[in-house]
Amino acid sequence: MDKNMKIVAAALKDTIRKYSKKDPARFNLLPFARLIEITQKMNLDGTDLQVMMKFCFEAGLPITFSELGIVNNEETLRYAAKRTVGRGYRRKGFKCDEQEMYLQFRKINSWGEKITGIRGPEQIAEEFVSQYPAIKEMLKKTRKTKIVFLGDSLMTTLHWGANAGYPDILKELYKKFNKRVEIINSGIGGHTSWQGLARLKKDVLAHKPEYCVILFGGNDLFATKGGKEMKWMKKFRLSMEQMIKTLKKNGVKPVLLSGTVIKPFQPELYEKEVVAVQKKLAARFKIGLIDTYLSMNSGTLDLRLAPDKIHLNNCGQKDMARLVLGWIAETL
Repeated sequence: MDKNMKIVAAALKDTIRKYSKKDPARFNLLPFARLIEITQKMNLDGTDLQVMMKFCFEAGLPITFSELGIVNNEETLRYAAKRTVGRGYRRKGFKCDEQEMYLQFRKINSWGEKITGIRGPEQIAEEFVSQYPAIKEMLKKTRKTKIVFLGDSLMTTLHWGANAGYPDILKELYKKFNKRVEIINSGIGGHTSWQGLARLKKDVLAHKPEYCVILFGGNDLFATKGGKEMKWMKKFRLSMEQMIKTLKKNGVKPVLLSGTVIKPFQPELYEKEVVAVQKKLAARFKIGLIDTYLSMNSGTLDLRLAPDKIHLNNCGQKDMARLVLGWIAETL
């Protein structure tokens, strides 16, 4: 066991001693500690790491704080992060700060909760119905159809920022209230539009859907380093055009989302290079557009955002689900 993993494990034991009422002796902390350490080395949204977590789960190893006897709340997560950093955790020669380590603990715990079924799409969908009971009739009236969602981490099933992406919330809702509607989530964290285009045949056309709802742009814009390399945004426009043409050629109706919360970037840049482009493409190709951008950027943005201030939290995901559902109800 390397030094860093010992540090994480020791910090977790300290957190258990402080906050847990369970007997920590019966839990092996090393797999959990190793998962935390690996998140420090993974790129994108850690698709490989999620596979490893599923393996750990099937092997009976702990992948959530609750399995370690720790209550999942801000206090314990912050404490665990503080203790880990305080014990001298280092990644590739530099010291990891408390905020970054806190995000890693949240990431592992959130993924673990969904994999173990403690809290995932089904539970979030139930919360959604409780908040908006009138949607039951809306869901029941939707005609038979199949919809594939294609995008990045704002859609993906196992992104850490929320316990369910909005396509998965909708999938659970229709599963319960209208089985004639099939929802398929083909979101992959970290993907750009050109990566979405590359997997169009496998992740969309292979399912033979009637509609494909698309949202890219955030990672494309991130690749521009704040707008200094706008050649990437030209690539974004070309990739989106090709995506639309390919879908239409194969009898699939493309539907674009105008955008979502984009706090880390300059709003005017995102509006010009992503939102405006989506609207122009929708008008040019005469395809559907779900104008989510204005609604998602109104009010207090932090209420919709995960702690990294980039991705949507459960509240933000439910807001997106409500907006998409409104379009489905009007169109179908």
